[in-house]
Amino acid sequence: MAKRRFEFVGGGSSKFWEVEVAGKQLTITFGKLGATGQTQVKKLGDAAGAKREADKLIAQKLKKGYAEAKAGAATVPRTKTKAQALAEIAPLLAKHTLPYIELVAKPTKKPLPLWASKGCDGRPYLPKDVKWPIAARNKRTLLPVLQIDFADVPALPGFPKTGLLSLWWTEDHQDTKIFYFPKILRDESKLHADFSQVDGASLYPYLKPVKLAFAKRTGSVPYGDYRFKDIFGKAWCDALWDSPHESVLWTHIWKRSGGANSRLGGYASPQQNDPREAKAGRKYETQLLQLQNDNFTHNFFITPAALKRRDFSDVLDYSACD
Repeated sequence: MAKRRFEFVGGGSSKFWEVEVAGKQLTITFGKLGATGQTQVKKLGDAAGAKREADKLIAQKLKKGYAEAKAGAATVPRTKTKAQALAEIAPLLAKHTLPYIELVAKPTKKPLPLWASKGCDGRPYLPKDVKWPIAARNKRTLLPVLQIDFADVPALPGFPKTGLLSLWWTEDHQDTKIFYFPKILRDESKLHADFSQVDGASLYPYLKPVKLAFAKRTGSVPYGDYRFKDIFGKAWCDALWDSPHESVLWTHIWKRSGGANSRLGGYASPQQNDPREAKAGRKYETQLLQLQNDNFTHNFFITPAALKRRDFSDVLDYSACD
């Protein structure tokens, strides 16, 4: 049995316990987190007996509140200085990064072309043969939020390199619709020109017309993404919360991830919960889009297969405020 490590943090205590079985030999190592610890070796009658003894001891540790540490995870003992704690988590965060494209909003007073990348100015791109979207649930009119010409976007693995993506939602952003047009018509005579449906409506999150620019970034996994706990393990997370430098450490993790930056792709930083924690949401593995405004964050997730075939009809959306 390969070495297994278990950790306990809480009640003023932070310690580890490791067990390894090699044939009929059982090796136990234990001590305070951050220390080398003590090692005990015990020989059983046979390999099966050694395995049974290991399983019994593991069950006892779990009952006492120990949690198994993920492979490669580190601890952040309370005895470390702030600089040491930051240095210890840096390589772990660097191992779990994803590229993303930051959406940079640049205010503009000049009317932009209907097909431009923009936080919609009330003049969206919509071919005449496509009906203005209406919410199926309550027949409410959907409003243009933003649109992205992928020709303007730095290459991002899995995402289109051409075509136009547009997001629409009702004024309370409860019903959404995403369009993807593989070929962009740059002839206004073939596009909708009547935008009276938008008159007087709030085009949140961009309250004033903006031109969208794009910057390629790399962000580490944030605490809000459901994979964070899966990657680092409960004991590691508990150690961070229990550290005297917990505020500094969590702030560093947040900044290293890119926080709630509006983005295409990358890890997600949803407020409150990640809807993919539920079994039904796990298939929506890829973050398509994240939008942030004030204390409100909107996340849109898609299955890798749907993204590959450029099918944006089935998207999991989640919105919450801090």
